Amino acid sequence: MTPSMTIVADEIHNYLKVLLKSDKSLSIEPFNHVTVLLYYEKTPRHDDDDEITASTSSSTKPSTTTPNSTEKIKNYRRNHLQLPYHTDNVYSKSGKFLHSKNSQKQHTITAILTLGDERILHFQKQCLYKNHSTGTMKWRKCHEGEYFERFRMGNGSLFVLHPEDEVPKFRRKSGNASSGLLEGAKSRFLHGGIRNGGGGMDNRAYNFYREPDNNCRLSVALVFRTVTAELTLHRVTGKFPE
Repeated sequence: MTPSMTIVADEIHNYLKVLLKSDKSLSIEPFNHVTVLLYYEKTPRHDDDDEITASTSSSTKPSTTTPNSTEKIKNYRRNHLQLPYHTDNVYSKSGKFLHSKNSQKQHTITAILTLGDERILHFQKQCLYKNHSTGTMKWRKCHEGEYFERFRMGNGSLFVLHPEDEVPKFRRKSGNASSGLLEGAKSRFLHGGIRNGGGGMDNRAYNFYREPDNNCRLSVALVFRTVTAELTLHRVTGKFPE
């Protein structure tokens, strides 16, 4: 990181060290890596976007949509998706942290500082189910709709990704946290689903969450992490030295 970026990273680390000091599951360590992500309007809005909204807004049941409107929805998602659903770290299905496949240090947080225009980050909950025909365990969405929760990330906002959200494990049932009742399948949370610098879609009603039309929109994410490996790169080109 540059000296200026190091100052920003240290300020965020000191703030979160105080804010999250009571969470014993975390290791709040200084950040030594930053990724800069730019989200912007990939393509200008066309008239067919209005047709998609019009053709799907009359029904709240996916089964009643026509193949034509369904295909338009798929095309919309493919053409406008900027960040697919994913986990930052890799775990085995049993919940073991795979050190050989991760560069981020275990039990550390990811902090995201947003600059510029607003965008919406979606969380998708997946459950681990057994395929009875093959006997294998597969991840699939364990709720209706595209996303489980969403967060608006505006200029100056700081978002913290807790590592426990990505760990496959049995979680307490919603509304029964105090009783200790567990869900019947292991689950994990993926994040992403960012479109158009902020737009998203809810499959349950095929409603589109678009931001105001403006091709000049730009949302910047400074993603701070604590990693276990360091590489030397050229200061100007960013390439590995020969």
